[in-house]
Amino acid sequence: MKDLWLEFRDEKGNAALPKAARLTLIHGSDYYVYSITGNEAKGQILLSEFRSIEDNTTIESGVSKPIRVIVDFDKAEISVGAYTLRLRNSTGADTQWCTLTVNNEAANIAEFSRTEPDPVFTKDKVNLNLEVTPSSDTRYTEVGAVFGLEAGQRFPEGTVFTYAGKAYYPAQDQVYIPLGAGGDYSIELDTTQSAGFTEGEVSLNAKIFPMGENAVNSKGESLERSLAMTVKKEKETGLNVELAEGSRIFKADEGRSFKFSVTYLSDASETVEVIPQTKTAEGNYEFSADWKIEQEDSADSNKNGRTKIITVTPPQSIPAGTYRLRFKAAGQEVPYNLIAE
Repeated sequence: MKDLWLEFRDEKGNAALPKAARLTLIHGSDYYVYSITGNEAKGQILLSEFRSIEDNTTIESGVSKPIRVIVDFDKAEISVGAYTLRLRNSTGADTQWCTLTVNNEAANIAEFSRTEPDPVFTKDKVNLNLEVTPSSDTRYTEVGAVFGLEAGQRFPEGTVFTYAGKAYYPAQDQVYIPLGAGGDYSIELDTTQSAGFTEGEVSLNAKIFPMGENAVNSKGESLERSLAMTVKKEKETGLNVELAEGSRIFKADEGRSFKFSVTYLSDASETVEVIPQTKTAEGNYEFSADWKIEQEDSADSNKNGRTKIITVTPPQSIPAGTYRLRFKAAGQEVPYNLIAE
């Protein structure tokens, strides 16, 4: 093995590996390491000087399998620029070589956000957007993520994270997800089948760890980012009708109007249909004409439900009796009876 060595040189052909730089050589499934001392003759790094990370032995036999080399500058300084890494032998010919460019851009979490705006509901599906940019830090070319909550907060039992079609469940209020190559990721946080988050502020933390062979010398380093979420009670799923003021019983000749607050779940600002009916002597309900119906959006409308303020005015010459208003919205219907005396 003494007739095989590595050379790491700059654009001018000078030996360029600084003292304390560390090389990891992967030969098949075996890992060998060597740290630059600064005393390498002619800048040659003999393969026979690499030591196994398992038992400190050298590569006894020749290079019979493809080799890969990881160069770690963590404890050394190297100038920005272009370099070549060459595998050479005693004949003077290059067996293998590659070029690379060194710069100093650090890896970072470019984005950690939600697709939907606040609020998050106690039982909800939250679409998370995560982007990891390795930049010049090759340790982060393959990554995994650990999601957790800040101290004192807990994932409700039954919480599930889904990434690339696979489900991941928190253990001790953390969940580990192998993400693969650095880039953009879409992850779903689902609490719909759980007891639900407690209302209030929740801080979701993401820690990104290097994975794979480039993570050999990462020493437990990670990137971190937090995402604040406001949690409110779960979505209302029905149609709710409330009389804003007064009584449902009124004088037939007083010309009174009734103001209702109507709340329903819908993504569209649809009109609430109101159908006035009168009760017949047989106990049935049939359409009643000439009622005036006005409606407007309320400032209380939000993701948890839309609210309409609906004003209903009976005809001036209305007989005494029982009347029914049928409110219809978002596929739901609620009857509300009025009594004219």
